[in-house]
Amino acid sequence: MDLLYCTTAVAAGAAFAPVIATWAPWPGITGGTALVALAAWNLVRTRRSILEARPSDDASHTRSSHRYLLFLGLTAINPATLVYFAAIVTGLSTLSTSTVAAGLFVAGVALASLSWQLLLVLAGAILRRRTGARFRHLTTLIGNGVVGILGVLMITGVIF
Repeated sequence: MDLLYCTTAVAAGAAFAPVIATWAPWPGITGGTALVALAAWNLVRTRRSILEARPSDDASHTRSSHRYLLFLGLTAINPATLVYFAAIVTGLSTLSTSTVAAGLFVAGVALASLSWQLLLVLAGAILRRRTGARFRHLTTLIGNGVVGILGVLMITGVIF
């Protein structure tokens, strides 16, 4: 998703950043609401799985591709990402004047984003295999709590 947002920002230049800024506060409210809803849904799902868990249950069968798609989806619902890239493009004048610089910038963003998301998936897969259900439930609760708090902060305009 970062590749798509970055390519869009570089291709459109800084033209859309001022337009999107006039939509305030709706991008933040929409993104924050999506984060709060996602966190609530995952917290309910986690609570249900804790209550229904059997000692023989092993959640390690979840495929890494599903985890990668989750990170991809979380990136996609962040409405500020496109605005961030548009702001970067505005600040780096060589991106709008040099096709080579723009291409290298987009390639760098794609590589960095892919590397980061794959690192998160790998770390999650390793931890999933080496820890028990209690640790997984605890990290799920903490992670979704953080996502929910960030969503509330976006809605209230404290951040982003």
